[in-house]
Amino acid sequence: MKTVNLSEAKAHLGRYLQKAARGETILIAERNRPKARLMPLEDGWVSGKPSLRVMAGTFTVPEDLNAALSSLENDFYGT
Repeated sequence: MKTVNLSEAKAHLGRYLQKAARGETILIAERNRPKARLMPLEDGWVSGKPSLRVMAGTFTVPEDLNAALSSLENDFYGT
Protein backbone atom coordinates (compact mmCIF):
# COMPACT_ATOMS: atom_id res chain seq x y z
CA MET A 1 0.00 0.00 0.00
CA LYS A 2 1.43 3.33 -1.07
CA THR A 3 1.11 6.38 1.20
CA VAL A 4 0.95 9.91 -0.23
CA ASN A 5 0.47 13.30 1.38
CA LEU A 6 -2.76 15.18 0.74
CA SER A 7 -1.05 17.86 -1.36
CA GLU A 8 0.53 15.18 -3.57
CA ALA A 9 -2.82 13.40 -3.92
CA LYS A 10 -4.56 16.67 -4.88
CA ALA A 11 -1.89 17.53 -7.44
CA HIS A 12 -1.95 14.09 -9.09
CA LEU A 13 -5.39 12.73 -8.31
CA GLY A 14 -5.90 11.35 -11.82
CA ARG A 15 -2.70 9.31 -11.58
CA TYR A 16 -3.70 7.79 -8.23
CA LEU A 17 -7.23 7.17 -9.43
CA GLN A 18 -5.87 5.13 -12.34
CA LYS A 19 -3.66 3.14 -9.97
CA ALA A 20 -6.65 2.44 -7.73
CA ALA A 21 -8.71 1.34 -10.72
CA ARG A 22 -5.97 -1.17 -11.56
CA GLY A 23 -6.27 -2.67 -8.06
CA GLU A 24 -3.72 -0.70 -6.04
CA THR A 25 -4.65 0.81 -2.65
CA ILE A 26 -3.36 4.29 -1.84
CA LEU A 27 -3.37 5.71 1.68
CA ILE A 28 -3.79 9.49 1.79
CA ALA A 29 -2.21 11.20 4.79
CA GLU A 30 -2.38 14.73 6.16
CA ARG A 31 0.62 15.77 8.24
CA ASN A 32 1.77 12.14 8.14
CA ARG A 33 -1.47 10.94 9.73
CA PRO A 34 -3.63 8.60 7.63
CA LYS A 35 -6.93 10.26 6.66
CA ALA A 36 -8.36 8.27 3.74
CA ARG A 37 -7.87 5.21 1.62
CA LEU A 38 -8.30 5.21 -2.16
CA MET A 39 -9.05 1.71 -3.38
CA PRO A 40 -10.78 -0.06 -6.27
CA LEU A 41 -14.54 -0.59 -6.22
CA GLU A 42 -15.83 -4.05 -5.41
CA ASP A 43 -17.12 -6.24 -8.21
CA GLY A 44 -20.71 -5.42 -9.13
CA TRP A 45 -20.37 -1.66 -8.67
CA VAL A 46 -20.64 0.53 -11.73
CA SER A 47 -20.50 4.32 -11.58
CA GLY A 48 -20.85 4.26 -7.80
CA LYS A 49 -24.17 2.40 -7.97
CA PRO A 50 -24.66 -1.28 -7.28
CA SER A 51 -25.43 -3.37 -10.33
CA LEU A 52 -28.81 -5.08 -10.23
CA ARG A 53 -27.07 -8.32 -11.15
CA VAL A 54 -25.42 -8.41 -7.71
CA MET A 55 -28.69 -9.61 -6.14
CA ALA A 56 -29.80 -11.80 -9.07
CA GLY A 57 -31.47 -15.00 -7.91
CA THR A 58 -31.64 -14.07 -4.21
CA PHE A 59 -35.29 -13.01 -4.12
CA THR A 60 -38.45 -14.47 -5.56
CA VAL A 61 -41.68 -12.53 -5.84
CA PRO A 62 -44.52 -14.28 -4.02
CA GLU A 63 -47.60 -15.15 -6.08
CA ASP A 64 -49.92 -13.16 -3.76
CA LEU A 65 -47.83 -9.98 -3.73
CA ASN A 66 -50.69 -7.81 -4.99
CA ALA A 67 -53.40 -9.65 -3.09
CA ALA A 68 -55.51 -7.60 -0.71
CA LEU A 69 -54.58 -7.58 2.95
CA SER A 70 -57.96 -8.21 4.51
CA SER A 71 -56.85 -7.54 8.09
CA LEU A 72 -55.31 -4.21 7.06
CA GLU A 73 -58.41 -3.26 5.09
CA ASN A 74 -60.62 -4.14 8.06
CA ASP A 75 -58.56 -1.94 10.35
CA PHE A 76 -58.41 0.94 7.86
CA TYR A 77 -61.99 0.91 6.61
CA GLY A 78 -63.53 -0.44 9.81
CA THR A 79 -65.49 -3.23 8.13
